[in-house]
Amino acid sequence: MAEELQGLLNRIQEDGLRKSEEERNRIVSEAEAKAARIVAEAQAKADKMIKEAEESVKAMEAKSEAAIRQSARDIQIALRSEMQERLRNVVKHCAGQALTAEMMAGLILEMARSYAANPADKIEVLLPAATVKYLEDGILAGLGDDLRARTQILGETEMNSGLQLGFRDGDVFLDFTDEALADLLCAYVGPKLAAILKG
Repeated sequence: MAEELQGLLNRIQEDGLRKSEEERNRIVSEAEAKAARIVAEAQAKADKMIKEAEESVKAMEAKSEAAIRQSARDIQIALRSEMQERLRNVVKHCAGQALTAEMMAGLILEMARSYAANPADKIEVLLPAATVKYLEDGILAGLGDDLRARTQILGETEMNSGLQLGFRDGDVFLDFTDEALADLLCAYVGPKLAAILKG
């Protein structure tokens, strides 16, 4: 009986040990599975955060590069514009100095003789208001009676230097102002200057 009782106790103990071993294994397995899930989720979150951070960095780099390119274009446009404006001012100044009273008087006389061959043609001369008095007598004296009668000399307060000539009731109009000459020269030089600036 004692042996049977001992056998029963051993069996109960073995069952208990086996069950506790199974329970322990189950708990360990569940804990390991849970830990693996937590690690996997953490890894997935970390991967997602890294990917988002990389995409954010790439987007910021792209925006920075675009901003730098835009700034470079803006600087190039501003530089080209400034250079063209300076060139225009220099050309305008030089044209204004080259258009002396004597040169303008000679130009007017030559153009009047060339364009006003028809007795019905009228000549209109537009000069800077400050030079009208100085040039009017000399121009009219050089034209002769016929052309003098058909010539009208006007002063323009907004004109700096140069002159404008109109013939044949406005059908022919020639602009020799410092502004027009500057525009003409800059239109020719401007593209070459732009090509130099582009390199």
